[in-house]
Amino acid sequence: MRAFRSLIGVTASAVISRIAVLITLVAYGHTVPLAEYQNILLIVAIAVTLQVMFDTSSLGTFIIQKSDSGSRLEDFFSGKKISFIAGIVTVCVCSFVGMVMNAGGDVVIAAFGLGVLAASESVTRYSRWVWQVKSEFAQYAVVDWALSVNRIIYSSLVFFAGSVAWATSVVVMTSATIVSAAVIAAQRCVLRDSGPTAGRASLFEFARAATPFVLGVSLSAAYSQLPTLMLGLRSDVASGATFAAATRITQPTEIAPAALANVALPKLVGRNRGRSRIVMAQLSAAIAIALVCAASIYLAVPVISQVLNYPESLIYPVIGVLVLALPIKFVNYQLVVLAIATGLIKARVIATALIAVLTLVATWIVAPLGPVQVAVVVLCAEALLCAILCGSIMRMKRLQKRELGIDENPTLLSRT
Repeated sequence: MRAFRSLIGVTASAVISRIAVLITLVAYGHTVPLAEYQNILLIVAIAVTLQVMFDTSSLGTFIIQKSDSGSRLEDFFSGKKISFIAGIVTVCVCSFVGMVMNAGGDVVIAAFGLGVLAASESVTRYSRWVWQVKSEFAQYAVVDWALSVNRIIYSSLVFFAGSVAWATSVVVMTSATIVSAAVIAAQRCVLRDSGPTAGRASLFEFARAATPFVLGVSLSAAYSQLPTLMLGLRSDVASGATFAAATRITQPTEIAPAALANVALPKLVGRNRGRSRIVMAQLSAAIAIALVCAASIYLAVPVISQVLNYPESLIYPVIGVLVLALPIKFVNYQLVVLAIATGLIKARVIATALIAVLTLVATWIVAPLGPVQVAVVVLCAEALLCAILCGSIMRMKRLQKRELGIDENPTLLSRT
């Protein structure tokens, strides 16, 4: 029951955070002309891409693997430095893109504000691992609630006040407050559990050790986020904006498998007995939720297009393909966590790198044909990644049984 409540709490907070992103799109969709709105959609796609590529919460995945609390304290300070550097880069890149678009002052200011939001979310979510490793998911969820309120305040100012500059000024102050509060609270929690006398690890050593974990996330961003940008470059802004709008509708549903994975990770690490039951429960839940989400999104497209103030005829075909990828993508989330828990870190990185290269090459080729063809590429990429991860996990299980002298023919993940 406690695990179920934790899952509900984490999922609810993640749902609110994704709804807050959609509220931002709604606010801009009803306050700026379509041409500027399409530019802002591309900027949102860039901000999300950087947020995923620099997702410092993956550093928490690395730190959770640590066996002693002293090393966790050392790594906390190194990870904090990296998260702040990633945040600064995000703000700079978004602002630069807004300037080179040459679409007007509001677009430039919006680019800076969206960059600040993305950076603050990445830096703040880094601190969540402190509560995740202790299974204190109430505190874990508070971070998402605070960030959601911050984004909703920003969107409300854009919509009701009609001033992007005013909204950006306010969000800079509120974001700084939230980041400071979250990092200080996490640091105090780590110090309380570890003791203030523990030393600090070298930033270079930490970055080198954490690279396999962060690289896996960065490469996944390459095939899940970069197609939007490549479509805008190879085709036109309208095509890129259409694909960005469609992905902003489908990708928020990924919070469900992500929440399942976050709750399961501490249980799977260093555990052999009962792992099969946990994995099968995770996969079953992921598939069931994916089917519900896919059907709901496809049926709700007319309403969503009106809310976003974006032409339904443009996004309907793209969403029709993207929802087909949801069940596979939801399963992939659980397979990635299982791969991490069983030590297949390098295999995960290699698989993700292969998928990223193939996806980007295929996207570059088909981008001039339109966003629907790019959506088909994304669908194929998810299916291929699922096959590779399943094969790697099954191979690892066979090797383990061979080392133990057990002669069995395990079925797909049934005895993992």
